[in-house]
Amino acid sequence: MSEKGTSIVERVAEESRARAESILSTARRVAQREVHSAERRARTRQRVAQRELDEQVAARRVQAEAEARFQSRKRKLRRRHELAGQLIARSLEQLAAEPRDEDYLQLLTRLAAEAARSLGVDRVEVLVSPSDREFLDAEGRFERLAASASQEAGASLLLADETVETSGGLVARTGDRRVYFYNTFEEKAQRLGPRLREDITQELFGTEP
Repeated sequence: MSEKGTSIVERVAEESRARAESILSTARRVAQREVHSAERRARTRQRVAQRELDEQVAARRVQAEAEARFQSRKRKLRRRHELAGQLIARSLEQLAAEPRDEDYLQLLTRLAAEAARSLGVDRVEVLVSPSDREFLDAEGRFERLAASASQEAGASLLLADETVETSGGLVARTGDRRVYFYNTFEEKAQRLGPRLREDITQELFGTEP
């Protein structure tokens, strides 16, 4: 091959190598840019994922703390209501042991009139505890009660032979014994129910959460 032919081949080879290196260099730059871009996207996704995870953890912590506070208040309130219930029960026991007097007779009269009005009949039988039966049997007390309650309620009252177990108050029933109205201290406390316990809790513990 002549020197001219050799020179052409060498020039072609040189240009080919130059183009190949240029293409390779461009490919490297493109690949490097893609790698850097992918790394940035990965870091961004990682930051976003970490932020979301931190937010979820924080939200769950707040929820857990709120639930813990709620349960603590619930247990405290339940315990306070239990204490209030115990105080009510103890008070009823003390009321049963209290000596009966004229004030108690007036209270029984009001309870009897209330029960008679609620029953809405002409004839009402009254049942009381054994100790209250003795109290009413003495000194014409039931006759006085019946006269006052009858005038107020418009019904005649009779003292039943049977007695009931109660700390105080009375049970009234219709003459045919089919309808009863419970006006005992226990029934009064039961009717007041949550409100009475809440009032006692408020009085003892105030508004402390």
